[in-house]
Amino acid sequence: MTYNPSEPRDPLGKWMKAHGGNPKASLADNVKNLNYAEEHRAAIDTKNTPTAVIDQIAKTGKDEDNRLEALMNPNISDETLDSFKYSDDVRERTAVASNPKLDGKTLDMMADDDNFYVKRAVALNHNTPTNTLERLEGDADKDIADYALMAWCRNRSLEYCKEGDYGNPSVLLGQNRYHQTLRLEELMDYDDVRDPMPLPGQDGYNDYIETNEKLHVCDAYTSEIATEAARNGDYDAALQIFEAGHSEWTDDRAGTTFPLSKGRMKCPAMAIDAETKLADQFLYHASSEQCEKLHELGYDSSAQGILNRFDMTNTISTRPMAEHCTVPDRLDRLSQSKDSETRLHVAGNPNTSLHTLETLSEDKDEKVSRRAVMNLEHCRENQRLSDEYAGVDFNDDSGYDDIQFEY
Repeated sequence: MTYNPSEPRDPLGKWMKAHGGNPKASLADNVKNLNYAEEHRAAIDTKNTPTAVIDQIAKTGKDEDNRLEALMNPNISDETLDSFKYSDDVRERTAVASNPKLDGKTLDMMADDDNFYVKRAVALNHNTPTNTLERLEGDADKDIADYALMAWCRNRSLEYCKEGDYGNPSVLLGQNRYHQTLRLEELMDYDDVRDPMPLPGQDGYNDYIETNEKLHVCDAYTSEIATEAARNGDYDAALQIFEAGHSEWTDDRAGTTFPLSKGRMKCPAMAIDAETKLADQFLYHASSEQCEKLHELGYDSSAQGILNRFDMTNTISTRPMAEHCTVPDRLDRLSQSKDSETRLHVAGNPNTSLHTLETLSEDKDEKVSRRAVMNLEHCRENQRLSDEYAGVDFNDDSGYDDIQFEY
């Protein structure tokens, strides 16, 4: 397959030209000439890499991990994805089962796989049908059964949220977490003052790792459901759901209470990503009191994604917040940032107060001051029009009865 880099309508040619491709060579040869870093970026890119390139990396990529990343990329073609679902390589089948574009019928078929990791990937795929999850809940491997139960709770909680019911998700997610924590108690002695984590090679190490993974999945699902409630405008319910899914559990027999974060390993990307989205939803739209409450809960549960987002010295947090935030007092605080890009976003935000815009209009950075002046003029014009037409009912057509139309 060749491509034409001079043709603007050819996305494959455009992409290859940007990566120093040879227009006379085949696609396979061009992909083969990518170095490891270029191949990795192309494999994980879900926006700019053409499907043909992702397919080629999945088939002939030089690095095995990059080939697996390509198999998990939702932009891979259905034909290529389908060709790997019966692969003899368990890692390839696991990657296919993890792909977010995989259909329910294929996931139901892959749920019968003999391998633990393939079945776990099926249970964690958001497209897996409810009846498939219910079937996996009866799996002989209790870990697979746990993953299926957690996924079922997530799906049911989302259904409750769509119905405006935020109480039942709190119960489901809380029970979910409690169940997994009891599993962890079976493996670890919390009365021991030493670090209870088993070392590699010791009895219980693999079980400990797997149970911690399930706790992280619980965290991710809790944050996801809380975010859904927040997007529906109920931030208090979102706090309730998050707190229920991260609350402490009590061992009545021992008369002691343990935070669920105790013994936790480094948070995986899945949990941090979900926590970050929840934090963004609050920081962009919730009240200051609600944000403070989420921040406190983040500390109590060691929700790293939330704590990172509340770091006002981190431009990764402040720049998008300044651009999308709808809360004037938070924008006022961001306008005092030392980062000029953050202030620039505040200056252009339509929700920034007139007082803050007036202050930014005198900013030492010319780009910031210029954008603040433009936004200020726009806001004042909108205010003038609002005052001018205040009280006018545009749905009242009674004043048009005497108008004569000529035909």
